[in-house]
Amino acid sequence: MRLAPKIFLPVAGVLTVVAMTALGLGVLLIQSLQNHLLERLAQGYEVTVQLAMDRSIDEARNLAAVFLRLPEVEAAYRLALSGNIHDEADPTVQEARQSLRRALAPMLSGYAAATGTKLKLHFHLPNGRSLVRLWRPVNFQKGTTQLDISDDISAFRQTVVEANAKRQPQQGLEVGVGGLSLRNVQPVTAADGTHLGSAEVLMDMDLLFEEASRRLQVDMAIFIDDRLLPIAVQFQDPAKHPHIGSFVQVRAPHSPETVQALDASWLAQGLQKRATRQHGTRFLTAVPLQDFSGNPVGVLVLSQDITSMTALLKRAGGAAAMAIIAILAGVLLVVYLTVRIVVLKPLAHLTQAALAIRNGQLDTTI
Repeated sequence: MRLAPKIFLPVAGVLTVVAMTALGLGVLLIQSLQNHLLERLAQGYEVTVQLAMDRSIDEARNLAAVFLRLPEVEAAYRLALSGNIHDEADPTVQEARQSLRRALAPMLSGYAAATGTKLKLHFHLPNGRSLVRLWRPVNFQKGTTQLDISDDISAFRQTVVEANAKRQPQQGLEVGVGGLSLRNVQPVTAADGTHLGSAEVLMDMDLLFEEASRRLQVDMAIFIDDRLLPIAVQFQDPAKHPHIGSFVQVRAPHSPETVQALDASWLAQGLQKRATRQHGTRFLTAVPLQDFSGNPVGVLVLSQDITSMTALLKRAGGAAAMAIIAILAGVLLVVYLTVRIVVLKPLAHLTQAALAIRNGQLDTTI
């Protein structure tokens, strides 16, 4: 074997191994960077959704606070409590209900004119019955039947029961007959400190999540634990609200890839703590939904197309690989030229001189 390959090839081999190791580490680094970015993205989703819910609760509390200490509200409650609040059709309670409608009609009309929506203000009696839903013409409707009565909501409105029992605000998610709702139930207290009942302003959960989905630019789905179906009668139709294991779909995702990525075991993880997974071009985050008392009731799934992020990281990886290859080629060229100029050329001259001396040319310069 010639001397040049003996010197150059081992050096080239070592440098190639070093370059390939650097390239492998670069790939791992880019993958780690992507995982880190996606994890931060998932954290951001969870925080953003929670902040949106908190803002909605604050808005509901502030709106309800406008009405809680009005003399007209106290007077109506005093009147209702003078009757039989356990009788859904008590005439005195009915009179109090009408009194609230008359007293608050101008304010509710002004709110509707300003916002284009009805203020869903609901007053409750201290025994867990509804006093009046001020956005309805009559207080209670079941199917096509409309009755102006104090219907009992204590069986499925634990926030109302707790607010009246503890005389403290109860806020957060609650699963009721109408589905998953964001509640902020405030005690109603008279000027002398007497507890009168409770009140709340209902916020539109669908609108909240729709706005969050638009702002985050994600596909959004909601699932609740099927053990809540006896209460959440709205979701009992499996044709409209299919099951995935022990979970019932409340809000359907739009992306087919999101649907394909969902399974019961992963949703079960998301019921306990934030869980993430990647499926094709989509990155999914499952966030636990807890009710007002801190019990897990469902899972919020956010799904984002990460094609652009993946493509960007691939381009970055490709550029890094090309840079490493270019550096390796440059180093090998420098090594090759150095070996030829510094080692091989002088060595060839020395060899020729030695041969000349051996042949009797003793005046040869070395």
